[in-house]
Amino acid sequence: MQAQKEQYMKLSVIGNERGVKLLNDIMPMKRACLADLPFLSSDTLVFSISAPIIPKNVIDSCKCTLVNLHTAPLPHYRGCATDSWMILNGDDGKWHYGCAHYLIEKIDAGNIIAVQPFYVPEHAYPVHVWKARVATLPSLVRQTITLLQMGFKGIPQDETKAHYFRRLNTDIDGEINWRQPAYMVERKVRAFRDPYLGAWMEWEGKRVRILNGWVEGDVPAEYVRYGVPWACAGGNYVITKVELKPGEQFTAKEFFGKDSRPADHDRAICGCHSDTVQQCMFWDGEGGCVHPPRR
Repeated sequence: MQAQKEQYMKLSVIGNERGVKLLNDIMPMKRACLADLPFLSSDTLVFSISAPIIPKNVIDSCKCTLVNLHTAPLPHYRGCATDSWMILNGDDGKWHYGCAHYLIEKIDAGNIIAVQPFYVPEHAYPVHVWKARVATLPSLVRQTITLLQMGFKGIPQDETKAHYFRRLNTDIDGEINWRQPAYMVERKVRAFRDPYLGAWMEWEGKRVRILNGWVEGDVPAEYVRYGVPWACAGGNYVITKVELKPGEQFTAKEFFGKDSRPADHDRAICGCHSDTVQQCMFWDGEGGCVHPPRR
């Protein structure tokens, strides 16, 4: 929250430098504030992040300019939880762009005024994505002020490419599905780190949160001695660190036991016939069908 306030203060300074009354929401814009919008003067520029849906009659009655800073590619990443969804979708290790767009009644759908590129590093966690996105804000504000002063009306978004992402719930969405490929498990573990509680699995009647791990073959040398391989569809995910409750953390070998290798213990050849085995979701690409642990 402190970092967010500091960013907003920087935006206010930029507004003052450009001779614009720049209002921004220290907390996401509250509905209680919407009644004040029609009374703001035409030289006021209202920037919002995480704005609520604003009724069309309120927008039409405004003299001020309403802009949303959505630091994710539009129209591809409309909605919530951008940091985690980018990781889940495998969009780390790539260049993206943040947007400033006019606020309209429909979420994240207004004409795009300005864009600013950013890079999400490989193997990123949500905090890394957030920092990369937030770094675009000063440039977006400067560009937006300049373009609005020139009378720019923005570029309409391509609705055929629009995709909305919902909020994520750790208890519902954070459960690890060991029938998925190892690379998808690895993404989920990273995507549900802070500010989420952590991706989880059930083990001997306890909810265990997986804090770190790697697809087998990608494990850095310094983590190998802590890791426990776990069978997924078509390969192993190597768990390196787990947590039972906040602050109670263990290496995987400490928790599961030094000699515990569930991937070895629980692999089993299924009953598929040879002529249909390749249709099984657990076909290993060679000569068998490898199922994950059933726990």
